[in-house]
Amino acid sequence: MASCFTAGVALPYKISTLLYCFNERDESLLLERRKEPNRGL
Repeated sequence: MASCFTAGVALPYKISTLLYCFNERDESLLLERRKEPNRGL
């Protein structure tokens, strides 16, 4: 299993970018995570 290294610390997962999506009415898009870490959040 490959791991990600950040500031010399090995992490068991890769870091991803957060993205906030808004429409014309200033509503936001919410996503539910299907994979670990943070499954179900």
